Amino acid sequence: MGTITTTINVCDRCGSQHNAADYMKGNQWGQLNIAWQGDKGGRSWQGDAGGVNLKGKAWLCMQCAEDFEAFMHSKVERAAAPQGGKE
Repeated sequence: MGTITTTINVCDRCGSQHNAADYMKGNQWGQLNIAWQGDKGGRSWQGDAGGVNLKGKAWLCMQCAEDFEAFMHSKVERAAAPQGGKE
């Protein structure tokens, strides 16, 4: 008797499930591993400050990876565009 182990990747954005063995069976395939880190905080009326560090990792399916790439590409284009005013 043999044992077959199947790896199922679950997209951290949309929740879709993907059999890793079938990864490259079609005409298109893709995935994205992303990691982020940052922080956010605030100040109370009395002047006390507090905050939290944020970080995480995610695996995205092809469709979500394409959506993420389009989102990031639009942000990069907007940041690179010349701003109005004096140079």
